[in-house]
Amino acid sequence: MKRSVMYSIILLLFMFMTKNCFGWSDMLDGKPTIVKGKDQGVFFWVDKEGFHLRFTGTGEKHVFWGIIGTEKKMNITKKIGFQKEDIFKKKGDKEIRYLIKIKKGQIKGFDFKTKSTNMFFVMKIDGRKVMKKDILGGKKKVPFENTPFKIFDIKPGDKGLPFKL
Repeated sequence: MKRSVMYSIILLLFMFMTKNCFGWSDMLDGKPTIVKGKDQGVFFWVDKEGFHLRFTGTGEKHVFWGIIGTEKKMNITKKIGFQKEDIFKKKGDKEIRYLIKIKKGQIKGFDFKTKSTNMFFVMKIDGRKVMKKDILGGKKKVPFENTPFKIFDIKPGDKGLPFKL
């Protein structure tokens, strides 16, 4: 049976070469304060240690699924809160695939480093397309709906990715 499942892709063309070159990069600076059981969504930030993603929810259960791809080598530096039911796979040295199950009050995530200036994220939360309001950036928890990042829908096999993995 052929599936025609739509994947949502958040195409984040990061240019972290210089902060002054792109004013929006400040939106991702610094670690946010995440309140267990009260905050919900995906938290994304960057600092001198690299890139950081955290997942948390307010309901009883949430499932976060995704792929992160970069043009250059990516190194995983830390995994937080992973358990047996969670899946985390590195495919080659430029792609991460994950399925993370969150219960109320849990925070899970991972950190990574890359010298890539471009990366993309494919994400779903509880089987639905991720929305900009679901992702909060930096210390100020800036909703991505207030940023220039874009969300694209693509079908599996589409050639709409920004670069080949």
